[in-house]
Amino acid sequence: MKIDKKKLLPSFVGFGILFPLFFTLSDGVYRNPRTVSDSYGIIEKLPLPISILTCLAVLFFLITRLNEAKAALLMIAGTIMMLLFSLWFGGDGIVESTRKIIIGMQVALPLMGLLVGQLVKDEEALIAKSFLLVIFIVAPLQLIVPQSEYQWESWKGALADHLYIFTIYSHIQYVALVFVCAFVYSLVSLWGNCKILLILLSIIMLIYVMRSYSYLTMVAYGLFMSVYIVSRLIQNKINLKSIVAVLLVMFLISFLFFAVAMNNLGRGN
Repeated sequence: MKIDKKKLLPSFVGFGILFPLFFTLSDGVYRNPRTVSDSYGIIEKLPLPISILTCLAVLFFLITRLNEAKAALLMIAGTIMMLLFSLWFGGDGIVESTRKIIIGMQVALPLMGLLVGQLVKDEEALIAKSFLLVIFIVAPLQLIVPQSEYQWESWKGALADHLYIFTIYSHIQYVALVFVCAFVYSLVSLWGNCKILLILLSIIMLIYVMRSYSYLTMVAYGLFMSVYIVSRLIQNKINLKSIVAVLLVMFLISFLFFAVAMNNLGRGN
């Protein structure tokens, strides 16, 4: 069977930049059952997402086309220049230089995605489809896998971060919000092709968001979904009363889930 390289690349990018697998330079795949982890300012111990390797691989194969991403290159060059100035002149002399470098890396490394975004053509929404595949695999696992024995007592009932084979680093503060953004992107891109799957995933994501106990993630998901649903209703020329009724129902459902989640968090179960 002949492999279509034009379709393989966007699929690879979509899966690679979203799948929450982390690694460290010293130990390989990140596996740490403890919810709280600290690299202690040691770069070799810092969990890094495989999205970095994905972007590096894509840039390696598309290096001859970098001239097509001049805007991204200028943006990256300006950001790195300002970052170097801030690292050199900023600080109070107390923060260790290695911690400054780690902070700089956390700002600079994601900029590779800007280059990849300009270089990879995705006319068939294959990146969005790969996003859905990752969410369909990981989100249910985080909901059903038992939490680690090291999970804080007050956070029982939250999303599991230790999935045996690997551990999702910063699964509440970072990954949950990224998953919401990826789902909304897929929803907008693929609604016309797979409505049933997207409706199913929207329910899973609602439970996922509430189990994250992240206020930012909850608000983001609620706003994104409300705006999208209202826009779809307007496109279909639904009257104003029906739109208000739908919004009220959504608000009540969200409030109910939010109340249950906060109650569970308060009771520690």
